[in-house]
Amino acid sequence: MSRRAALLENSIIAAVLLVCAVCSLCIAAGTAELEQANARRRTQLQLLDRLVADPLRHPAGPIAALDGLFGRRVARVVTAFGPAITFVDAEPVVEADR
Repeated sequence: MSRRAALLENSIIAAVLLVCAVCSLCIAAGTAELEQANARRRTQLQLLDRLVADPLRHPAGPIAALDGLFGRRVARVVTAFGPAITFVDAEPVVEADR
């Protein structure tokens, strides 16, 4: 193998390793973001569980901590049958609203 061919082979190997490193960093960043989103959803679901078990725990009105959990706003309302946790509008909650 000539010196030029060896240099070309080494350059190609270095380029492939660089691409693999960049892809690994992108995957790691995406994984960290997904873990944060899952932790936020887990916290929201735990709050929802507590509120459903005891609806009087939260005053009537919107529950800001649950915004975006179902892509809608959630509120505690008082009905003829007692307090209830409901969707208060059909407008989807976008990330910028938070």
